[in-house]
Amino acid sequence: MIASQLRNTQNLDSRLRATNMLFREGPEGLKIAAQLVKENSEKSPELQWTARKIFWDNCASKRKSLLKFPSRVVLPSLIERGGNKRLGHGFIVGIEPLPNNLLLVATVSGINLYYYQNNSQLYLASEIDCPLSAFAVRGNILAIAAYKDIFIWDLNTGRFLSRIQAHSDSINTIAISPNRKYVATAGWDETVRVWKLSTKSAILLQSNCLVVEAIAFSPDGKFLATAGWDETVRVWDIATRELIHKLAGHDNRIVALKFAHNSCLLASGSWDETVRLWDIEKGVISQILENPSNKVYALCFSPDYQSMAIVGSENSIRLWDIRAGKQVLAINSRSSFLSAVAFAPCGKKIICADLETVSVWNIALAIPENSIRESLNRIESICYSPNGQTLASGSWDGTIRLWDVSHSKELRILNGHSDLVNDLTFTHNGRILASAGHDKTIRLWNVNSGRHIRTLTGFNDAVKCVAFSPNGQILASGSRHENLILWEVLTGRKIAGLSGHSDLVTSVIFSTDGKLLASGSRDRTVRLWNPCTSRLLRVFTGHVHDIQSIAFSPDGKLLASAGGDKSIRIWDVSTGSLSRLLLGHTSIIHKITFSPDGKLLASVSADRTIHFWDVVSGKTVKTIRSDVNPFNSIAFAPNGKTLASSSKHGVIRIWDLTKLN
Repeated sequence: MIASQLRNTQNLDSRLRATNMLFREGPEGLKIAAQLVKENSEKSPELQWTARKIFWDNCASKRKSLLKFPSRVVLPSLIERGGNKRLGHGFIVGIEPLPNNLLLVATVSGINLYYYQNNSQLYLASEIDCPLSAFAVRGNILAIAAYKDIFIWDLNTGRFLSRIQAHSDSINTIAISPNRKYVATAGWDETVRVWKLSTKSAILLQSNCLVVEAIAFSPDGKFLATAGWDETVRVWDIATRELIHKLAGHDNRIVALKFAHNSCLLASGSWDETVRLWDIEKGVISQILENPSNKVYALCFSPDYQSMAIVGSENSIRLWDIRAGKQVLAINSRSSFLSAVAFAPCGKKIICADLETVSVWNIALAIPENSIRESLNRIESICYSPNGQTLASGSWDGTIRLWDVSHSKELRILNGHSDLVNDLTFTHNGRILASAGHDKTIRLWNVNSGRHIRTLTGFNDAVKCVAFSPNGQILASGSRHENLILWEVLTGRKIAGLSGHSDLVTSVIFSTDGKLLASGSRDRTVRLWNPCTSRLLRVFTGHVHDIQSIAFSPDGKLLASAGGDKSIRIWDVSTGSLSRLLLGHTSIIHKITFSPDGKLLASVSADRTIHFWDVVSGKTVKTIRSDVNPFNSIAFAPNGKTLASSSKHGVIRIWDLTKLN
């Protein structure tokens, strides 16, 4: 009865009531509700969020079951662009502890919510139009800065409330007033603005200033503090818009600001290795906390405002007694780059984050209790399996991840490389994956088991690219030393070395019939080989900069090349003549690939765009733009309906090409 009501009603409130009743019916009702929420995942993001919230309230003792519920809330504009599926979260921007052991983690791809005692994950606003650069939370209001715009969300309902086009350049810091009526922002356009949320109108507080990196409202809402590259803290009266204090003393950029609860004390952290406490009423320095050999990256007050936690360039967590002005604890975090720190509401734990991992520390014992890994590390290469069900990604930390594309789920991690993974390729049957490493090795992997099969060695430099022959029996590799090598896959034996390029081979590919092998190089040439005889057949010249990527058309009649000169050249394989020159990118082109039907050519560039070209006309038919987060690799799914893109910030996005405008 209830399930039928949930299926049939189009009214959101009725759906929420029905879902609530199902949750209360026990395990069976829970199972039905989970399936129904999943079926309606794109239609009602509010339903997903509220269903999860109801379950949290009603079934607190069974929080692990929470993982069964999808709760991705995607902005409509991203769905319209076809980018409503994502693998990985990307680098961490910041953290915010919430009541009931909840932790909000902001990454370059959006916001994620965790129950940090057991790492149970809830998605809140996990995907937005642009990479997230800053965020702020106040009560039920979440403000996200994404490139030039502000996105406002209601944490209680998961509803997207509004979008404000705020700055003419990237926003780098944001704060919400205590009454939740105003949002303050500072951007790379050298302005500080205060926005009234009800009207979306702005007060220009500061302009033509050096970059402002930190901004904070006083708890009483009367003051706004700003600081940044000019090494000065400014305190503004919100009501009159007047500058009431200009606090000098730091001699390097200021990156952190926090008010104490009484609004009379302001802490500023700087790269000059000090934290300064300012008396706001008098406008003078009250105390200096020195952090020897440690640039300050972030700071926070304890809930009782008696202590302060500071993190910086030496990657330790330092705890200070404010009243005594003494450091009372130093914790070696073993993290690579601590960029955020916060006390848990109980005051007994410190939560810190680097670019990839959030860690929860017990203060009394000075030990880590928990950690949450968010980022995939910087992604260098991606590749679809022949059946399109699995996507492989290679990262700068040497790891390879296999993904279930349909369910956006990580299948396994392949460890073995000691440096970044430059390239990946599957055999025709999808059973073997080859990886080219910066560690001067090629590794072959059993895809089903994740087992390492063998390692191909003997290189004097990094291996830049790999490609299997269509029958999977031969593997071609490109590097600087000995340029091109052909390997027998079954035995790992070197078959032949093809010399001719005068610089690093950056891309290699077989034609679909396996009769031709093409290679592109930093020497600005593309070479065509007979892989059976190792004979050089033809050299294509014309590029005026290094070649980064080459691609055969599915019928093998065309060969495309692209690279540092921002151009794409399409060659007639049989004659060697230039068939078409494609111009449109404004920076180096990283990767090109033909669609499975051969009608489109996709290209990804450092200009933060992916272009789709009509192969016959040479015209751009579609473009995907990323304002901040640069793409670096692409791959068509075998069915041609989707395209995967990766970024150096650790995010893979799957684009539905039928929905691209």
